[in-house]
Amino acid sequence: MKIMENAKDVALATVKGTVSLIPLAGGFLSEYIGLANEKIMAKRLEDWMNLVDERLSKLESDLSEIATDEFFFTCVQTTTVGALRAYQSEKRRIFADALFNAFTLMDISEEKKSIFISLIDRYTLISIILLNYYSRNNFSLVRAKTTEGSRSLYAVFTSPEAESPFNGIMEFIPELAKEKELAQAITSQLAADGLIVPVKWDFLEFPEQARRKRTTVLGDEFVRFIATKPD
Repeated sequence: MKIMENAKDVALATVKGTVSLIPLAGGFLSEYIGLANEKIMAKRLEDWMNLVDERLSKLESDLSEIATDEFFFTCVQTTTVGALRAYQSEKRRIFADALFNAFTLMDISEEKKSIFISLIDRYTLISIILLNYYSRNNFSLVRAKTTEGSRSLYAVFTSPEAESPFNGIMEFIPELAKEKELAQAITSQLAADGLIVPVKWDFLEFPEQARRKRTTVLGDEFVRFIATKPD
């Protein structure tokens, strides 16, 4: 598939370019870069190419159309650079989903798609997880324990007591349960980027309000842009 050959060429050139930016005059750094390229970068590249191959194989467009799409080829380049920088496989998966959606979601402008790809690169994985939390109504969700262990279940949240917006975050995102300041900092960044409405942390609300959906129209578009499409 021609587009896949292009993607592989871009990925390989990116690896070589990244290494060439560092002057290797010998010593520890030179040895480290050589070993890391073999043990880490090669693994990331293989994972990325498998993700891209899986998604782009689902495209129904004519190959000649894909091969002449200048914007999509730029998306291949930018997502490849970002994916090779990502140390978490889940972050690479998000890049791959965004690449697929960059070609298929015609109702989102190219300008927005470019901005969204840059945001994926800039955000940490926990930032994207928090954004996904804000993109839904969490009032009817509760974390429950089963005999097999802890997992998320759908249930009715019935507590009538007022609470902070952080309560829901503690319940649904364990990584942030003891990181209130971090959650606040990420939230402020998401609001500054126009993806969610500002959150008033010291203002107690009933759970229905404290756990409400907070994404803007732009935020909803971004969440849709990084979503995995069903088979």
